[in-house]
Amino acid sequence: MKFIGMFLKLIGSIIKTTVILAICSSILFVAYKGNQPMQVPLASKGMTYFDFIADRIDAAKTVEPSRCGWGMMLSLVALGPIYSQISQRM
Repeated sequence: MKFIGMFLKLIGSIIKTTVILAICSSILFVAYKGNQPMQVPLASKGMTYFDFIADRIDAAKTVEPSRCGWGMMLSLVALGPIYSQISQRM
């Protein structure tokens, strides 16, 4: 029984470490790629993803909050890095 308990503890710690590393590496990747100039042809030269999001938030503040589409903003923040990686590989 001790062996099974030790084995389950080992598996649990491996899973916990893997999850923590995945979260940290994802945060570092977004922080790194978000500060790089975007490779989108329609973006201003040298504009980063974080500059783009800041510009969109400023634009949303000039419109009534009920009409600015925060769902769209949240989807841009959440899915933007994924879309940029997919578009670069095509």
